[in-house]
Amino acid sequence: MTTPKVGFDDPLEKFSSSNAFRIPNSSVTMLLSSYCILAFIVMMLDVHRVCGIAIVCPCGCRCKSSRIDCSQTLCRLTPPSRFSERTTHLDLSENNLEFIPENVIIKNNKLRLLSENRIENLTTNEFSSLSGVVSVNLRRNGIVHLPDTHYIVTTIHHIKTLDLSENLIEVLEAYTFAAFPTLTNLNLSYNNLFAIHRDAFIELLEMPSALFRYLRGNQLMQIESLTFRPLTGLVNLDLSHCLITTFGDGTFLDVNKLKTLNLTHNRIEKIGGWLFGLNSLLTIDLSYNNIEELDDGEASMWTLVTTLEWVSLAHNRVPYVPTTFKILKRLKYLYLNHNQIRSVAGDAFLGLNQLLRLDLSGNLLNEFFENGEAFDGSKLSLKELAIAANDISVVSVRMFEHIGRIETLDVDQNPISVIEENAFEGHDLRNLSNKKRSFKKSVGLQLNLKQKSAKLLIINTSSMVCDCNIKWFHEWIRLSNISQAAIRIKCSYPKKNNGTDLFDLKDSFLTCDSPYVNNFPPHPQLLDHSETLIKTTVGETQKLTCNVTGATPLNIEWNVYHNGQKSLASQSVENFYADIHSLTHSRTLELQNDFIRTYLYSELILKNVSVDDEGEYRCSARNSYGAVHSPRIKFATVEEPVLVVLPENVTADIGSTVTFRCAARGRPLPVLKWQKQGGTMYAAEEKRLHVKPDEDSFYITEVKKTDEGLYKCVAENFLGRAEASALLIVRGKSINFDVRSGFIHRTYYYMHQFGV
Repeated sequence: MTTPKVGFDDPLEKFSSSNAFRIPNSSVTMLLSSYCILAFIVMMLDVHRVCGIAIVCPCGCRCKSSRIDCSQTLCRLTPPSRFSERTTHLDLSENNLEFIPENVIIKNNKLRLLSENRIENLTTNEFSSLSGVVSVNLRRNGIVHLPDTHYIVTTIHHIKTLDLSENLIEVLEAYTFAAFPTLTNLNLSYNNLFAIHRDAFIELLEMPSALFRYLRGNQLMQIESLTFRPLTGLVNLDLSHCLITTFGDGTFLDVNKLKTLNLTHNRIEKIGGWLFGLNSLLTIDLSYNNIEELDDGEASMWTLVTTLEWVSLAHNRVPYVPTTFKILKRLKYLYLNHNQIRSVAGDAFLGLNQLLRLDLSGNLLNEFFENGEAFDGSKLSLKELAIAANDISVVSVRMFEHIGRIETLDVDQNPISVIEENAFEGHDLRNLSNKKRSFKKSVGLQLNLKQKSAKLLIINTSSMVCDCNIKWFHEWIRLSNISQAAIRIKCSYPKKNNGTDLFDLKDSFLTCDSPYVNNFPPHPQLLDHSETLIKTTVGETQKLTCNVTGATPLNIEWNVYHNGQKSLASQSVENFYADIHSLTHSRTLELQNDFIRTYLYSELILKNVSVDDEGEYRCSARNSYGAVHSPRIKFATVEEPVLVVLPENVTADIGSTVTFRCAARGRPLPVLKWQKQGGTMYAAEEKRLHVKPDEDSFYITEVKKTDEGLYKCVAENFLGRAEASALLIVRGKSINFDVRSGFIHRTYYYMHQFGV
């Protein structure tokens, strides 16, 4: 008796056609042979029924109901095999298959698992063999190339899910999926894709959410214009982890139903015209990219996606938040955490009336929050605000004035040392109930203020100044319903209280008595500063001053704001600024109450002042007990008018057009005026004189003999004036006219901003 081949061949068919058995014409021999055959069949086959139909389970496989699991059997497939049409699931994964076994699976119409085999090259015929299948999994096969299905005669109408993830596919050519018009889920994640032809997705018009999480993890550094245009039904798209740097304009043109776009973990540097066409976009995730600038104004690309409700730009390189988001009136969630933000435009969040959560954690915004300027005038109605890890040391009384009645406030991972009195006024903290007790074990402060459920106040800091200025907080917590079990405040000052829990101290220990000098605490105090408006003539030297006191070591830093953007003065304009003399005049007092007090007088010296030095300056003093900031000092330059383009003499024919040019500089910008000396300016009366606001030119059309004379250009501002003249000579028939020598008969003034 021959041994049957291991595979999916029908054993009954094999045995019926085999010559292995030669049954003699003897009843005994026939009986024995029948017994052997029956025993062998029972041993080799697992026969069961589905809906009354006998289903044969191939050798080595596991069968249950209409499911056949032949994974990890390492079978060598030899056609033809026959499965019932009622088989709904067939698993051929992990079998080292090198091709799609057409004859084995041709009648299966539900699910086919071919993952983790060795099918490296797919042919057009193999793709065609899937015509009766609903779902195919070809994950992790080492597939390098997909065939062009554009020329397949019969389209594959049944397949809806095709998993090609974790292969080695490098390029999607045009018409790759043309034979799959009903495909709704296509997984191409974690391949080696570096190019997608703009016609690769032609015919996939019915894909409602085909690429959700299914293109991630490739090498698509650039994506062509119009690539996704055929996918008009696309709802969710994940292009994360793809090394993308640029998109062609109109990449998503006509993709009008897209709601969610995930672009995290790429190398995108700029928000551009590729947003065009995303008229229904609700969510965009741009976190973990290389974005350094946010477009602003009417030309901003964000005007293309005003339907957005959820935006993340976390973990980028943004240094400044302009008024970019004002146009996103529907925005509810905005994540700007872990950037390099040093400043925020005063009206950056103005008009975001629906904003519920704002995350600014992990930035450089200590000054923005400590000086009370945060969200000034914005009138937000936030429920959650996260400003953790911003090196904030002072919780200002004005810090939360303009953000509504918050429910969650995260100020974790900040070295909080001072909480100003009534800093949480308006947030209804006195009636909080503590249903959850937990806190983070990190230096910082975190507040979770939930006004309707699980209300909780969490503070965790070891840097608190426990003197008379914290007594209000000590009493306020004790009298409120907030549980002290969730609050951890350790004192760092005075020395006798160092390391002690705030609530273990009696009020009598929270004092600012002697030996304080003049009742000064150890944290920095601002004593004096320059006037808040300084005007200096270009070319001069100007000093900005700041006088502070506090415990040593005490450091002073000067910052400058140009068009709202903050930078270190010594770095941003080092070619024009002198060194910052933070210790020009200093003196140290005796040891006072466990710290040494220092008075520091700082000068910021600006030599040879130029227009580039204009801006708003601020000094900030900081030590281990807190920080203080001066008001912004507006620095402006002034300059007398200087003519930079002089009018020239002109000789013209009667009837021609004459042009005089004149331009000036100065601060404030000078007003230009034109005068005609010694006579009437008939060209003005006859409306033949023209001055265009955007040009430095003065025109006389249809020149006449009466226009002849001396024309003067005058530039004026409050500091002075500059002037120059040019002569107009008109050639042609002479006309007698009276000139009153030595007098200006009439003078006409023409200002550029009004025209003539």
